[in-house]
Amino acid sequence: MLKRRQTIQVAVGKGIKQKCIGSDHPILVQAMTTTQTSDVWETMNQIMPLENAGCEMIRVAVQTPEDARAIREITRHLTIPLVADIHFNPQLALLAIEYGADKIRWNPGNITKTEMIKDIAQAAKDVKIPMRIGVNGGSLRKDLLDNPEFRTSSGGYKTAGMMVRECLDAVALIEDIVGGKGIVPLVLSVKASDPLAMLTANFDIARQTDYPIHLGVTEAGSDEDGIIVSCAGLMPLLAYGIGDTIRVSIKDPLKQIRAAYRILRSYGLREYGVRIISCPTCGRMGNFPLTELEQRLNEEFSKRLDLRGTIALMGCPVNGIGESNQHSYGLIGSHTGAADIYYNGNKEKRIEPPDIIDKIVVDALEFLEGKS
Repeated sequence: MLKRRQTIQVAVGKGIKQKCIGSDHPILVQAMTTTQTSDVWETMNQIMPLENAGCEMIRVAVQTPEDARAIREITRHLTIPLVADIHFNPQLALLAIEYGADKIRWNPGNITKTEMIKDIAQAAKDVKIPMRIGVNGGSLRKDLLDNPEFRTSSGGYKTAGMMVRECLDAVALIEDIVGGKGIVPLVLSVKASDPLAMLTANFDIARQTDYPIHLGVTEAGSDEDGIIVSCAGLMPLLAYGIGDTIRVSIKDPLKQIRAAYRILRSYGLREYGVRIISCPTCGRMGNFPLTELEQRLNEEFSKRLDLRGTIALMGCPVNGIGESNQHSYGLIGSHTGAADIYYNGNKEKRIEPPDIIDKIVVDALEFLEGKS
């Protein structure tokens, strides 16, 4: 297990919905809805499958008073905390707090007037909910963009430096408004579409504060590109114990959840369903249908998130024996189309064609269910 950065602990939500953020608690997985929040039915229809898939905190866009008022009805049906995402209009933050948001995400790049920020902080303090200071590389304060300190010799911007400055300024402002550290619990995030800028900024924030950090590469792109870019930004930070909640910013919220858990699972930071290790295939594989088998198993395991274990699917004995000895369920394919099956490092059987994919799927499910 990686050693986590030690942080202040922040509680979000109340009663059975409460989740705790910080170094003593699991890294929480978040998603954000894509619906018009004022459409309660559509929003709930999107959130429910996310909860079932393991979403531990949901963020909704609040762009109108109707969006804010819908929060009361939405939260009545949730078992996880709801975060109201606020930009430009501080009055919407006040409404979201009034109607039961469990946490406020405030963007200091587009809500900049001290009196407005003071109102939000005081309202959050009164009802004892946390705030996330959410800095984005694409919506930084104009005074920072105009500051020569943050311009490169080629005329570009030093995005990481601007994000850190904006975040730390916001922290200092909130602490001054409410009269000290921790009076309004804070979570920090500094996100950018450039994973290197995001990495640099988060390392700096982690060095200078002990507040918990929400990680993400914002505007990551389409599914494949988005996951790759997110991994580039998230995984070095996680390897150094930085990060207390994460979101993978791809378009499908359900895929956000699955990708986030798989990233955390790869470092042993969270358990999530069954992990499949599979060789990339080559000419040694012969007639064994490894690719089709992996696709089928992924489909089956996506329906069974209650199962735990690691399956090693190997197309030949080169790495197959070693991998099968290390994992709960191992398979070594043969060029003839048959497969040797290992349970917990012990060779148990050989499965032959025909219908070998169906046979292996049944065998793997029975083993993981404890029926073998």
